[in-house]
Amino acid sequence: MKNKNVVTGIKLAVSAVLAALFYLVGVLISGGLGTDVMDSLTVVAIISFSVILVMLIFSIAAAAIYNKRKRGVSVADTQKYFLARKSDAERSLKKVSGRIRLLRITIRIYTVLIFLLNALLMLTMGASGFKFGIALFSVYIFFGCLGRIKKARKGDFSGYTDPGKYPYLHSLAKKAAKTFGIRGNVRIMLMPDCNAGIARIGGTFSLQLGIVMLYMLSEEELYQVLLHEFAHMTPGCIPSENETELFEEIASREKSDFDRIMDLMFAFFDRLYLFEYFMYRTTASLYIEKLADDAVLKYGTPEIAASALMKIDFYSKYEFCERGKELFFEPEEMRRDGVSGICREFKASLSENEGLWRHLIDVEIEPRSASHPILRNRLAALGVSGVRLIDNTADSSSQYRQETEKAVSEGDEMMYEYNKEDYAEKRRVYYLEPLETVRKWEESGRKVLPEEARPVIDALCKLNRIEEAEELCDKIISESENVYATAHAHFVKGQLMTERCDKGGIDHLYKAIEINKNYTDSALELIGNVCCMLGLSDELEKYREFAVKTEQEQRDKYSELPGLKSSDKLVYDSMPADMRSGIVSRIVSIEDNRINRIYLVRKIITDDIFTSAFVIRFLPETDENTVKRVMDNIFNYLDTYPVKWQFSLFLYDPTTAAAVKKVKNSLLYSSEQAADA
Repeated sequence: MKNKNVVTGIKLAVSAVLAALFYLVGVLISGGLGTDVMDSLTVVAIISFSVILVMLIFSIAAAAIYNKRKRGVSVADTQKYFLARKSDAERSLKKVSGRIRLLRITIRIYTVLIFLLNALLMLTMGASGFKFGIALFSVYIFFGCLGRIKKARKGDFSGYTDPGKYPYLHSLAKKAAKTFGIRGNVRIMLMPDCNAGIARIGGTFSLQLGIVMLYMLSEEELYQVLLHEFAHMTPGCIPSENETELFEEIASREKSDFDRIMDLMFAFFDRLYLFEYFMYRTTASLYIEKLADDAVLKYGTPEIAASALMKIDFYSKYEFCERGKELFFEPEEMRRDGVSGICREFKASLSENEGLWRHLIDVEIEPRSASHPILRNRLAALGVSGVRLIDNTADSSSQYRQETEKAVSEGDEMMYEYNKEDYAEKRRVYYLEPLETVRKWEESGRKVLPEEARPVIDALCKLNRIEEAEELCDKIISESENVYATAHAHFVKGQLMTERCDKGGIDHLYKAIEINKNYTDSALELIGNVCCMLGLSDELEKYREFAVKTEQEQRDKYSELPGLKSSDKLVYDSMPADMRSGIVSRIVSIEDNRINRIYLVRKIITDDIFTSAFVIRFLPETDENTVKRVMDNIFNYLDTYPVKWQFSLFLYDPTTAAAVKKVKNSLLYSSEQAADA
C-alpha cells in the first residue's frame, strides 16, 4: 500500500508540473498578442475543454452501457457468442489477432490525442489569461495519461535456475529456439508439476519446466516439448508482445481507489480491451496450440513428441483420478522428499493405470472451453497411432539425466523451504485436526447425526480413508430423515465416484444440486469433466442443457444473495419465534463465551425471494482460528437446517454493521445481556 501511494503521489506531482509548464509557456507567448488573437485563443481553450469533457462523459457513459449490456446477455446467448468467436479464430487467426492489434493502436492514439488536447488547453488558457486555479481538471487528465505510458518490462529472475548449474537444459532450450530463428536470453524456472510453459519478458524468454515432467521425459522427448513452446513465440502463433503488455497494464497493475477515479477517461476502452483480449486468448487457444504442434511435426520427431504428450496427459489423469497414497503432513518432522515423492507415486500409478488411461484417451470428448486439443486429436494431427512410451532410463548416465536428477533434488529442497516455516500449522489443519475429528467419531461408536456428519466425511477424505468416507455417505443418504443433511453426502459420494471414473457419481452430484444450490458450481464442474473424460456424449448434452438453465437461474434469482450492505432492501425478519430462538441457542452453544452479538435481518431479493441474514460479532480477543472454526460450524448448521429456508451468514464488519443498524430490532443476542440474565 505504501509503494502504491508513493507512485500515486509521484504521478500527481508530475501531472501538476506538466499543467503548470504548459500554462506558463502560454503566458510567455501571450505578450504582444492582439485582441483578435487573444479572443481566438480563448475560443480554442473553450473548445479544447469542451471536447475533453465530452470525451470523459462519453467514456463513463459508454462503460456503464457496455457493462449493462454484458450483464443483460443470457447465458445461452453468451455461449453461442463464444462458440461463434471460436469458429472465427479457427477460420482466420490473422484476422482475429488483427482486431486486437487495431484496438491496441486505437487506444494508444486515443491516449496521445487526449494528452495533446489537454496540453493545448493549458497552453491556450495561459495565453488567453484564464486563472490557473481551473487547471485542476487538466491535472486530472494528465494523471490518467501518465498511467498509460508504456513501461519497460523488468523481469524478476531471482527464482530462476542458475544457467551455470543447468548448462545442458539451457543449451537444449537455445537449440530449440534457434530452430525458429529466435534470439534472446533464456531463463528456466523449475515448477513442481508435469507441464511446460513460456513467456517473453522484455528480451528474455521465461521457460517454466515441471520437475515431474523432467523426471518422466527422455532428452529427446523434452526437446519436442521445447520445440512446441518456442513455436508459441513465433509471430504467427501469438499476438505481439505489445498486445500482451497492454493487457497486463490494464488488468494486472495495482490501483488505488484514487487511480480508478482518475482513470475514468479510459473506462470504456479498458473494459473493451480486457474483454476482447480475453476472448481472443480463450477462443483462439486451440488453434494456437495446433500451430505449435504443426511446428513440431515440421521440425521434430512426431513419434517422440507423441510419447512426451502422452506422459504429460497421463499426469493430468493421475491428478484427477488419484488421491495421493502418502499423506504429506503425517510425519511429525517435515518430509524432505516432497517432489521426488510425487514423482515416485506418479510413476507407480502409471504402471497400474496405463491401460485405463489409454482407454480414456480413446473415448474422451473435447470440452468446449478447452485451452488445448485433447490428446487423441493431437496424436491424429501428428499422424501417430499406437503410441509407444519411450523408456527414459536408458540415458541414466548422461549429462541431461544428471541435471534432471539435480532438478528433482532442488525441487525437494524448494518444497521443504516453502513449507518449513508453517509446517506445524499446516500439519495441524490438514492432518491433526482431521485425525482428531475421526478419533472422536470412532470413540462414539462411529455414530454421528446426519446434520453433523460433514466434518467427519471431510476428515476421512483428508486422511485418504476413502472407503470409510463413502460408507458414511451411503449411511447418511439411506437413513437420514432430514433431506437437507444429505446434500454433502451426495456431493462427496459423487466426487469420489467420478475420481475413479465411475459415471454413477453423476446422479449423486445432480442430487446434491437439487437439495442445496451451494453445490451447483462445484458439482457442475465435476459432471462436465467426467462426461468429457468418459466420452458420455448423451449425458454431456443433458449436462450442457442443464448447466445453461441452472446458471441462468442462478444469475436471475440468486446473484444478489452474496454480500450485505446498507443499500440492500433490508427489513425486520419475521421468522417464527421458536425457529429464531432455536437457531440462536444453537449458535451460542457452538463454543461458549466466544460470540459477542448475533444480528438478524431479512434481505429482500424479489417479491418471492429473500434470505435471512445472520451477522455474527465475536468478542475482540477471539483469534482467527476460532472465528473460522465457529463460523464453519454455524454455516454447516444453517446449511443443513431441516426446513426449506434461505439463510446467509456474515461476519460483523463496518459494512455489515451499517446494514444491521439500518433495521430496528435486528439484535437477537448480546453476551452482556445474557450475563446479566
